[in-house]
Amino acid sequence: MGRTLGGAPAGEADEEAVWFPARAEWARAGCRDGREERNPGSEEIVSPAGDLQAAMDRVAARGGGRVRLGPGDYELRAPLLLRSHVVLQGAGPGRTRLLLLLRGAFPGKALDARGFSTWTTGLLAVGERGAFVEDLSIVFDPSLPPPPTLRTEREAFVNDPGGRTDLYVVGLRFSGCEDCCVRRVQILNAGSHPLMIEASRHLTVETVTIDGSHNKGGLGNGYVNLTRSTHVLLTGLHVRDVRHLSIQNSDARYPCRYNVLVRSQLEVDVNFHNGDAGHNLVQDCRIAVPTWHWWGPFAVGVPGQHQPPGPGNLVYRCDATRVYPDPKRNRREAILPDRVYRIRDHFDTSVPLVGDFAPAPKAGTLVPVGAG
Repeated sequence: MGRTLGGAPAGEADEEAVWFPARAEWARAGCRDGREERNPGSEEIVSPAGDLQAAMDRVAARGGGRVRLGPGDYELRAPLLLRSHVVLQGAGPGRTRLLLLLRGAFPGKALDARGFSTWTTGLLAVGERGAFVEDLSIVFDPSLPPPPTLRTEREAFVNDPGGRTDLYVVGLRFSGCEDCCVRRVQILNAGSHPLMIEASRHLTVETVTIDGSHNKGGLGNGYVNLTRSTHVLLTGLHVRDVRHLSIQNSDARYPCRYNVLVRSQLEVDVNFHNGDAGHNLVQDCRIAVPTWHWWGPFAVGVPGQHQPPGPGNLVYRCDATRVYPDPKRNRREAILPDRVYRIRDHFDTSVPLVGDFAPAPKAGTLVPVGAG
């Protein structure tokens, strides 16, 4: 089933309810919809030469089920539309590869009539419920040179590398979705955003590797982008060579709050980027940001360009380090395991960005034991 954090913990002292008022909401993060409950006998098997979209649509028309992909490379020259209650399942990351041979121009901040982004996208779910993606790799055009990285190039946080202006393609996007799940997936060498979750709720992203993005310059490119969404669970991620993992943007209809990032390994910053609604949690993560990355383990936007973070964003039991070639120079943040830290909700730099906030919860976790 899609991973969810389960029920709220019981028996905590009253003072912990004061310190951590969002705890019951964090316990609800993640997908609530079980894939096995939807027409388990409805299944189609698609070869690399088959019509993948047609198979997805047929299974959806039967009320849901599974589309299985064998080993091999599946070329996508148009967006693959994910469907409600349909599991797209490969033979394993690296064995089943969806090759995104799409091109897209930079859409800026344009939104469609529903208020969703207009980015060209490889795997796209819009307004779906219970769409699952499992056991495969999503690879942006492997014929291209590898994306620029600061490991090898001084100017890596750029757009239009090599003069190519048509690489503004999202790998996997959920817009206005609910109870969807991604697990055991690789997203490699994205055009711009590897993963975008917008205006959605109760999604689970579990055991996902995200490595590389061609466009990761200014104007909002190259993000693991969690925007205007609530009760999303990110667990078991490994992220490197993108611009940010961002938790950002809220409006009255789509607040960005009660999201949980847990038990993940990041080589990029967690960026509370532009006015989230607060009360998001980062716990049990190893955030080792190399010196060639421009930001520390945690970051926020820039005054005059962005809104400050929302209130009550907490960090607990994370190994958050700015890593230097000489380990003696390494700088660690939020280091005490018996303390909970809070991201400041303003731009006053006289206050630490990650400040000591509260004693550790008595249970030793802010989400149920075993979550993630």
